[in-house]
Amino acid sequence: MSEFKKGVVVQLKSGGPEMTCANTPCPETEQVQCQWFAGGKLQRGEFPQESLAIVERVREYNEAEAAEARRLAQLLLE
Repeated sequence: MSEFKKGVVVQLKSGGPEMTCANTPCPETEQVQCQWFAGGKLQRGEFPQESLAIVERVREYNEAEAAEARRLAQLLLE
């Protein structure tokens, strides 16, 4: 099964804008249809799976989330 599922954020391995997979790869061509915004306009294109990389996103915690995590950890230790 392909890792390029609908909604996954990808980017061309050679660079360019982040794009969203609009569907799973076409079984016949194994191409992935992607969409992205350029200059405020929605763009679409099909790309070979081999040319795409999944964009890893690191969740950023704000201070309130960090404080809550510390509080819960302390409760577990008591």
